[in-house]
Formats: sequence, structure tokens, C-alpha cells
Amino acid sequence: MCFSECIELIFETYRRALSRTTMEQRIAKLVSAVLNPYVHPLHIFAYMTLTNLVTVREAVLGVVLYSLAPLSVHIAVIVLTRESYHIPSRELRIPILVVALVGYILSVLLIENHYVYTLALMHIASSLALLMLTALTRVSAHVMAFAPVITFYAYLNAVPIAIALAVALLLVAWSRAKLEVHDALQISLAVAAGFSASTSVLFVH
Repeated sequence: MCFSECIELIFETYRRALSRTTMEQRIAKLVSAVLNPYVHPLHIFAYMTLTNLVTVREAVLGVVLYSLAPLSVHIAVIVLTRESYHIPSRELRIPILVVALVGYILSVLLIENHYVYTLALMHIASSLALLMLTALTRVSAHVMAFAPVITFYAYLNAVPIAIALAVALLLVAWSRAKLEVHDALQISLAVAAGFSASTSVLFVH
């Protein structure tokens, strides 16, 4: 093999590596976007509606309080501060977390349903843990959002869904690390604190 062919092979390998990295980053962005924290209330309340655990009215109210309200604040923070979607500033996360906590509490007061009450307690415990950890480091909200969801599905004996979401959790953890939004410690803390807080509700409740 001549020198020019060697150089061409090296550049071709380099181009493929760059192409692969770009594709991985695109996949990571897609995973993070599709499996963001605001998506989970949609499938939870849809599942509970289909299994007659809540009424349609209760499900709609739940989606508004659990998803649309904090999402609206998230968008407002981005527009007003010109931050990226990931909101790197820990302080700017606080308004979103506070609105989410208020939504969970309101769901307990406005929806007289045992399952919604249990779901709310899991989210409140997980969100309080996230709020406390935010004072120390920027843990992954994307990853932590899976904890109360998986725990709740397990509580409902919807094991296949819980397993599928556990796989999705691994994908999201990979995507957040790949995008360099969070490091391994922040992701590990999110998993440990999220599941500890969520499962504690089952022992106390």
C-alpha cells in the first residue's frame, strides 16, 4: 500500500468516526427530547384511564398539573433568560420544580382518587430530593423523572411497562452523558435519590 493510499485510509477512518459521533449525538438529542420529564404524565394518566383507575376528567386535570404547568414555566424560563433547553443554571431550575410541586399537591386536593394520591406522594418525594440535590450539584432531572414513574407502574403490577421504562431510563442516562449535560456522578445521584425517595412512599404510605 502506497503512502497516498495510507493517508486516504486514515482520512476515511477519521471521517467515519466523525460521522458516527454526529449520528450518536443526534440519537442522544432525540432520546432526550422524546423521553423528557413532561412526557411521563401523558402515558401514566392514559394508562390509568384505560384501566379505569381514573376518570377522563381526572386524567386531563392530572396532565395539566403534572405536565403542562411545569412545561409552561420551563418554556418561560428559556424565553426570558435565553438559556438553552437544558437550563444549565441550577437556580433557574427552582421555579420549575416549585410549580411542579404545587401541581402535585393540587392534584391531591382536587382529585379524590387513591391512585393519584399515591402517584402524587411519589412525585413530591422525588421532587423534594431533586430540589435538595440541586443545591449541591446539577443532577439529571431527565433521569430522576423516571423513578416515581417506574415505581408507580410496579406498584400497579404493570411489570412489563416498568421494565420497558427501565430500559428507556438507561437510554436517557446514556443520552445525557453523551450530550455532556451531566456526568456519571450526577446521573448516579439522580437514580439513587429518585428511587430511594419514590420507594420510601410505599413503606410510609
